[in-house]
Amino acid sequence: MKNFLTSTTPQTYQFNFSDKNKLKIISFFASGLGGFFGAAGALCFNWLVQWWLERDMKRVNGLALFTISLSVATSIVIRIFLPIQIIHADWRKINILIISIACGILGVVFGKLYEKKLKEKHLRQLFVGILLFVGFKLLGFLPGQLFSYISMDAWTTTAVWSLIAGISSPLLGMGVGVFLVPAFIGIGFSPDEGILMSLITSVIVMLFGAWLFHKAGRLNTQDMRYVWLPTIVGAPLGVWLSYQVSLIYFQNLFGILLIVGAGKMFYDIARFQNVIVQKV
Repeated sequence: MKNFLTSTTPQTYQFNFSDKNKLKIISFFASGLGGFFGAAGALCFNWLVQWWLERDMKRVNGLALFTISLSVATSIVIRIFLPIQIIHADWRKINILIISIACGILGVVFGKLYEKKLKEKHLRQLFVGILLFVGFKLLGFLPGQLFSYISMDAWTTTAVWSLIAGISSPLLGMGVGVFLVPAFIGIGFSPDEGILMSLITSVIVMLFGAWLFHKAGRLNTQDMRYVWLPTIVGAPLGVWLSYQVSLIYFQNLFGILLIVGAGKMFYDIARFQNVIVQKV
């Protein structure tokens, strides 16, 4: 029997996490990010699960939608019961919210039905452009007239961005809030209003997308057992942190997140092309 007390061989200690513990850690971190940015944590969740658990993206998207929708539901409850800014329910805001939900659901249906027919490479290129545009705009690198021109008609802007957000959810596992938060802020809502409205849309649209994955047998119910508790614990922390950050810092952080997201997606496109070339 080897005596570890007298052995001169240096010992190395490695922390080997099981898949379920990795899922718990990722869910906690991603839900906190979702609570802070308003459903944008799906970006982080998707990437970390693909990298750390080495799972294929198409096996991750359904779980990402379920996890972040749970985080979003928790964030909604917290923001309603602990509001920093009173949000007045006027008819214009309710109309925009209804349009956002309807177009988001339509986008999910379209994205799921044509998932195999749509070319993933071209979709990724489109979303890279959108993320870069919004990210640079939030950071102040693009003139204000660009966003104001797009936002001339609040209803049309909401419909277009919600449709894009809905399509992206089942295809790329992206959070609806990535598109809706800057869109709502751009048409004149405060950050608190924009986040809350995007959360309400997100929880409905993303739960619907997760249900479609479950119906197709592509959402592992075993994984769902490991993510729910860390998710509802991490979301309140993200919400609390969002209340500590001023508008300008929030926009800058959101802009950085979107640019990083575009860079990650661009890297995925380049890697995918390299794989195709090597196979040929």
